[in-house]
Amino acid sequence: MAWLSLEELDDDPIRFWDLVIAALRRCRPALGETALTLLHSPQSLPLSICLAALLQEVEQNAQDLILLLDDYHVISDQTIIDSMLFLIEHLPTSLHLVLISRTDPDLPLSRLRVRGQLLEIRDQDLRFSKPEAASFLRDAMSLPLSEDNVSTLSQRTEGWIAGLHLAALSLRKRPDHAAFVKDFAGTHRHLLDYVQQDILAPLPESLQNFLLQTAILPRMNAALCQAVTEAPGESESQQRLQALEQANLFLVPLDEQRRWYRYHDLFREALLARLHSSHPQLVPLLHLRAARFYEARSEWREAITHALAASDHVYAASLMELAAGSFWSRGETKTLHSWVFSLPDAVLCEHLYLALGAAFRFFDAVNLSSQEIYVGMVTQVEHTFTRLEALLPTPHTRLRQEQPHREISKAEGYGSSSVCSNCEP
Repeated sequence: MAWLSLEELDDDPIRFWDLVIAALRRCRPALGETALTLLHSPQSLPLSICLAALLQEVEQNAQDLILLLDDYHVISDQTIIDSMLFLIEHLPTSLHLVLISRTDPDLPLSRLRVRGQLLEIRDQDLRFSKPEAASFLRDAMSLPLSEDNVSTLSQRTEGWIAGLHLAALSLRKRPDHAAFVKDFAGTHRHLLDYVQQDILAPLPESLQNFLLQTAILPRMNAALCQAVTEAPGESESQQRLQALEQANLFLVPLDEQRRWYRYHDLFREALLARLHSSHPQLVPLLHLRAARFYEARSEWREAITHALAASDHVYAASLMELAAGSFWSRGETKTLHSWVFSLPDAVLCEHLYLALGAAFRFFDAVNLSSQEIYVGMVTQVEHTFTRLEALLPTPHTRLRQEQPHREISKAEGYGSSSVCSNCEP
């Protein structure tokens, strides 16, 4: 089985399939060499060519292989969706695809049902029945609850396992179980309130601060936590991560060595809500610390994402200039285009070479797209060039007067800054 847990940063076609092939190669190390070469070709080849090469290699081995994509609901990029459809339509009999998602994927599910090619395990199947809820609360969580209390919690959480878990953690701290169960509401909003009030409040202040500050991170290790929280050393952060895991506070290990972790999604949402309400001025600073951590390691995607989250658009633009060459060489044009044109006009004026490079690279990518994607991207291209026209200098001025005709090389990554006369004071 090749298991891939997806994150929001993975909603990019090149990165997505790069990770999928890497997951498959953990099962079969020799698989996907040709596909990877095609995927990272500077010519921006259609994904169907890369996938055809990958599927041909899979088909040559008759051994069954399961590809499981967890948290697939974070994927919204239309190119990825189209390529997934291509994968499904050409799936070898030895390869089985499993999608775990909070929402229905944008795939032809009805057609697959009619063909008998789809097996669905939905929320009704995953919910705890009353006997399962009783076993979980009494045996796994060691709570001596009456039959009525178990029945009430099961009904109000509708068998939702995370809800039962949150309720059980709160019940451990309540002497009067019956009173708590009577007042307990099984909606997400109330559960998040209980996370804030009943789970965080009893913790030491230092551990609360650690939780709140690291909530900005989709995944974390001791070094990253140390950078974000400015703890004295990594060992202290590692000890806190281990303490959270031992306390069963919704910390999920991402590897067998217990180095990388993530928070349970709902728990992280509760932490972020608390952080934004109690320390809103701290949020940009935390993101900047994370951005600098990733910049020092040349992990540009994460660095730029955190810089944008901090609303430090000048810093984000400088990171984009540093990263542009590597992203374009890997064919990740759309991602960089999206980042560049999320910048305000005042910042974009100071980085026109970067903006022009992103625009023309994106234009080339549109020409290589399928007809369906092409139609949807044309409007975006027109909007991009309309915006650039408004930012470019008038015909009577020239960019970089001393270098009016300088050619921008690929090695520079379109990274030189320029000043737009329209934006000068």
